[in-house]
Amino acid sequence: MKWNKYVEFAGRNPALRKVLNESVGSEQFNTRDFPTFQEWIEKQVDYLAVRPWSSLHMDSRDSHTMKYVVFYHIEGDDSTGSRKASLTDSGSRRSVGQTIRETVYRLDQKDRSPVFDAVVRVHHDGIIDGYRREAFEFFIAPDGFMPKF
Repeated sequence: MKWNKYVEFAGRNPALRKVLNESVGSEQFNTRDFPTFQEWIEKQVDYLAVRPWSSLHMDSRDSHTMKYVVFYHIEGDDSTGSRKASLTDSGSRRSVGQTIRETVYRLDQKDRSPVFDAVVRVHHDGIIDGYRREAFEFFIAPDGFMPKF
């Protein structure tokens, strides 16, 4: 991905930069291949996109080329995207919907209210020029979203 395209995307979606950083993890940077965030964007990211929440299938699961991560925060305590839940956190293969419901249930036991920020779908589309190419699709949760039980 060209850096100027990323800057344009980040300008239109400022809260997603933190979610993208969390999704990737700091271990990607300060390495021989990717000493900076910009180099990682230019060498490894194929594309970034925001998709409509309504196009997210709640029964979706991780596969060998695709993974999902649910980003949320605690109302009044955290900043946007400061917490995440993987579909495999509990050791089992859960769906996006199951992961969201389990997060609500777990936090409800502690009298805490989650605010769902986004679900990120990450595609791993093979190796190009020696780097694994990744695409990130962001499904932004509508204000006040809560799963139905």
